[in-house]
Amino acid sequence: MQEAALLELPEYERNLTWLSMIAVVAPLFGLLGTVTGMIKSFTVIALEGTNDPNQLAGGISEALYTTAAGLTIAAPTLVFYAIFENFVNSSTIRIEAATTDVVNALVEKG
Repeated sequence: MQEAALLELPEYERNLTWLSMIAVVAPLFGLLGTVTGMIKSFTVIALEGTNDPNQLAGGISEALYTTAAGLTIAAPTLVFYAIFENFVNSSTIRIEAATTDVVNALVEKG
């Protein structure tokens, strides 16, 4: 039973790595967009000054949209990761308890 559990548990955990990676990487892409948006805004300031707020708004808008997109992806992914990780952990505990019960029953009858 323990060997069967050792074969099955990695299947449960297989996709948790992907969820974890998405939850970590999504805000980084949002941050990257924030940086590029702010670079655009500061480039406009450097080349043209602060006389035209419309040109500044483009870079700031890009920064805010990419930050929001990164967080919008990361937050639910992190929630689902926690839910699935809890499921895997509780399944592992149930499998180990069942294994122990079977072994104890066999020892008592033996």
